[in-house]
Amino acid sequence: MLCHPETLGDFHVDRDERIYHHSGRVSPLGFVLTVPICVAVVSVLAVIYGHLMALIPLVVITALLPFLFGIAIGALVGILGHLGKNRSPLIAMLVALALALWGEYLSWGVWVYDIFEESHGAAAHTYSVAKLWGFLKEFAANGSYTLITGTEIRGWMLWVSWFLELLTVVGMALLLAAMISSRGYFCEKCGRWTDQSYAAERLENTAISEISPKAVREGDLSGLLRLSWARAGEKTTLKITVDHCSTCNDFHVFNLLRVGKRKNEEGKTEATEKTLIPDLLITPQEFKQIQAMRSGRPKEIRRAEVREA
Repeated sequence: MLCHPETLGDFHVDRDERIYHHSGRVSPLGFVLTVPICVAVVSVLAVIYGHLMALIPLVVITALLPFLFGIAIGALVGILGHLGKNRSPLIAMLVALALALWGEYLSWGVWVYDIFEESHGAAAHTYSVAKLWGFLKEFAANGSYTLITGTEIRGWMLWVSWFLELLTVVGMALLLAAMISSRGYFCEKCGRWTDQSYAAERLENTAISEISPKAVREGDLSGLLRLSWARAGEKTTLKITVDHCSTCNDFHVFNLLRVGKRKNEEGKTEATEKTLIPDLLITPQEFKQIQAMRSGRPKEIRRAEVREA
């Protein structure tokens, strides 16, 4: 949270910006409980991943496995971190990095065993870094991967492919951990994520300059409250969402979005969404003002909401 003298309930905010940020705090109990689970699950996934990389002959499939392995690690860290009340994306990324390296280390031990067990016997069953490195050099000198086209990858190209594999696993793990851990809003007063969301949809598409985001961030909602409702059939409209904590009813996070529809490259219609005013902390009184806007909805909009409910 941004810390300045003005406050919203128990939440310190900037007088001009009032933008929500994760506090960066980590629940010690949540951390202690989730990290061992992550290590155990990643260890199992690493063994499976190592076997698949060694035993599947199609390079096209094995090229996808690092992406899937990294995604699994990042999603695991993000989801369990969220359940463990982690509000620090940096911690989530550091944990994901450590787990990705751990998973790669274990998977290489499994891969080496599958590749060299026939020729080296029990000696191939090792997790010694020095011995693993030796087996990798031996494979790079004598072994190869064969693509569908018949092209062989050997020598320095093997080292490049292994390095890219490592980057892929680590990169996807970091990306997913950061994305998932950044989702949601946490009420520090109640020690919980927001559990309710309010939405006012189908507002008239108005130029953002007429709403004045700067004024809204400073507490002047007049531009918002003047918004009228869109006519039936309008493809582009505005939408207000407010995520809030139902326990204290003091913590509210406002977003203003422009939503619409467009045709993609395949000619199919898809929904679009652009955030105009993101993650703004508002007071309970301001939330009540926004809720009061719904009383002026036209009948066709209310009917559409009933049909979609």
